[in-house]
Amino acid sequence: MAGCKEVCVIGAGVIGLSTAYIIQRQVPNVQVTVISEKFHPDLCSSGPVGFWNPVFLPGNTPESQQAKWGQSTFDHLQKLFYSEENSEAGIYILSGYSLLKRPIDIPFWSKTVIGFRDMLPKESGSFPDYPTGWFYTTLGADGELYMPWLMQQFRKLGGQVKQRKVKSFEELADDYDIICNCTGIGAFGLSDNTMIPVRGQVIRVKFPGVKMFYIDQTDGDWYILPGVNSVLLGGTHDENDWTMETCEKTHDMILDRCSKIIPSLKYAEIMGDWVGLRPGRSSGVRLEVERLQVTPNKTTYIVHNYGHGGSGFTLQWGCAEDACALVKDCIQSMKLKAKI
Repeated sequence: MAGCKEVCVIGAGVIGLSTAYIIQRQVPNVQVTVISEKFHPDLCSSGPVGFWNPVFLPGNTPESQQAKWGQSTFDHLQKLFYSEENSEAGIYILSGYSLLKRPIDIPFWSKTVIGFRDMLPKESGSFPDYPTGWFYTTLGADGELYMPWLMQQFRKLGGQVKQRKVKSFEELADDYDIICNCTGIGAFGLSDNTMIPVRGQVIRVKFPGVKMFYIDQTDGDWYILPGVNSVLLGGTHDENDWTMETCEKTHDMILDRCSKIIPSLKYAEIMGDWVGLRPGRSSGVRLEVERLQVTPNKTTYIVHNYGHGGSGFTLQWGCAEDACALVKDCIQSMKLKAKI
């Protein structure tokens, strides 16, 4: 196609696929290709329950940005829930408790979730170690359903997929006008050695009786998140730990902590343990454009969109929309440069 711009997205996690999908859908005359060494189900985005709550984002991302990206994502997920497409996307609505060992300020995201309120005295009596907390309704997704759905939507629009390991941006510069860097923890060694893995281990159990979520909002020591076909018990936040093997001692610790909230969980059927590496970044989310001068006459634009910690699901759509806007700006810059 004459004038068609070639765009590649490195990374096939929830950030990469959301970015690729929105660009392919919103930007005219582009061909988007997702390039990744790994795809679903071998991704950090594939294992856990997607849970909208921007509390697992390390670093210094401004609250105003978190609020903007989070609101956009919440609106997208809520619209998707009430659509026919949700028969395959796996979005669900769930209510529950964020429990606190001590009072803290009302979070900025309280205006986004539904029905946010303080926990009532008759509710807090069920949690002796947590004298206060909040009750609210939010949105979730099962990674085993949502990730394939995102890929399907992208490919329906003509998006392409290539499986390979990218070692440098330069190796892609000859073939693509714009590169979107959505590599998550893979940004370490590719573009950003300040990235650190934040290892998370969780347990999937079969326990139909749990219909609400429960989170330790004070320290993040544990959480209980019901999904479509299972309940997720977590978890750990082990910084600078690259270990992908599950740990029996950690398994026992998670089960013990969660069973103190719902004692009958100790008898739940164990479906399996899972480990993933969240993309930690001390300076927060990186969402900006970098220019790569390949030759005196060739400039490739790199749109960075990574460093979301454990909030990739929560911020995905808002960040993807901003990344798409940056891609449009890059294309406009290329058009202006071509006229000179």
